Amino acid sequence: MTRPRLYRVSAVVLRQRELAEADRIVLLLSRERGKLSAVAKGVRRPRSKLAGGLQLFSHVRLLVAVGRNLDLITQCQPLESFLPLREDLDRFALASHVIELADGFTEEGARLPRLFDLLLGSLRALCGSAAPDLVARGFELKLMNLLGYGPQLSGCISCGKEALSLRPTFSISLGGLVCGRCRPAAGGAVSLGPRAVEAMGELGRLPVGQAGSLSLSPQVRGELEGALRSYLEYRLERGLKSVAVLRALRPGGALR
Repeated sequence: MTRPRLYRVSAVVLRQRELAEADRIVLLLSRERGKLSAVAKGVRRPRSKLAGGLQLFSHVRLLVAVGRNLDLITQCQPLESFLPLREDLDRFALASHVIELADGFTEEGARLPRLFDLLLGSLRALCGSAAPDLVARGFELKLMNLLGYGPQLSGCISCGKEALSLRPTFSISLGGLVCGRCRPAAGGAVSLGPRAVEAMGELGRLPVGQAGSLSLSPQVRGELEGALRSYLEYRLERGLKSVAVLRALRPGGALR
């Protein structure tokens, strides 16, 4: 069977880079085809019909033509622009963070419709939540659960012991809590308070749109952010660019 010359996708714009004088290569996460790159011809021209819909974070419906090297975006129907994410610096930074994670943990062509739905729901929640940092933490935990890297919180991941100390340790390399006996052998271990452990489990279970409903102190938020950042970077095997922006916004304190 011949490959269709045109196809439609529902997608979120992850990032763009310039190509030639007026074009851009747009990286998308689509529900139907996973992560893909396509060329938006003439998008940098003032009268381009594509420019308005292909902004960062935008949810769009696209008609794409199959190309020899890169596919070509021929039509763009804007569905959701997520304007609040571009009007508030905190929300912009957190949205950039979840976009970076969605990009970093996926390969082009891998179809993960549940990840697309999670990303879209998280961008919606980031627009209106009173605690957007907790929406980001919820996204991080749900992403890890979806990919099979979800943290083990019910007992010691090393020996299976269920009774843990009042201030358990989270092992970055093992991806779960460890008891005092196993801690010396656990790589990259960080201490967590009982409320932080409890909140980690709650954020992993709650719908991402309800993550902001949790009442957590700045200390607990800081513990969660630090542990999950280290765990994500360990799994990615590189640092996260968005972390530098987030740190600049909240120097010396928890990200909110």
